[in-house]
Amino acid sequence: MDKELKSMQILEEERSKLDAFCEQSLKNAMTQERRRYGFVLERQCSLAKHYLAYHSAGHSLYQSHLDNWQDVAKTREFLPSSVENMFANKLTQVSFGLKTVAVEMAILQNWTMIVYL
Repeated sequence: MDKELKSMQILEEERSKLDAFCEQSLKNAMTQERRRYGFVLERQCSLAKHYLAYHSAGHSLYQSHLDNWQDVAKTREFLPSSVENMFANKLTQVSFGLKTVAVEMAILQNWTMIVYL
């Protein structure tokens, strides 16, 4: 009987060691899983912050230019005065250039007439 009691005590000790080992292993596994999920969550938060910064920059860009774009859209039937001035200057230069070409052609015609005479 004493031997049986001693075997039962040894069995209980081994069972408690096994339970402690299982408990410690489960804690280690849960800690590892938590670390991995924490790493993924940290990366996901970083990505979300970058997306937020990117979209905030886009939002502020749109917000700052939206009024100007609406003003341009309201006056789409008319050219701005700076563009009108550019065309006016260009036309003046072209007409001046045409006058110069006409004068040069007249001189050339007179010169060819003189050569043939």
